[in-house]
Amino acid sequence: IMVNALLAYPRKGLAGVEVARGNPEAAREHLQVAVALDATDPGAWRGLGVVQRLLGRFSEAKGAFESCLDLAPEDPECKLGLSQVNEAHAALESKAPAKPRR
Repeated sequence: IMVNALLAYPRKGLAGVEVARGNPEAAREHLQVAVALDATDPGAWRGLGVVQRLLGRFSEAKGAFESCLDLAPEDPECKLGLSQVNEAHAALESKAPAKPRR
């Protein structure tokens, strides 16, 4: 497990670079590798949640933030991220056209 954690660490750094470059999709790919290598790293899950939210993938973002909170229940950034995702998802739902009744 320690080797995987060491391999995952640079992926988180590369993800940060990609976000700064305005390329969240590439950042998402790095973070997916990071969580695959070390699923016990709340920071990798937090980063994945942030990037998924940036990409408008609210269900995936919610899952990532929940995984972060499973590992670090008091993480304020994960709590905030989950709250923001829930608010964004609710806002989208309220703007969605009503489903026709059958």
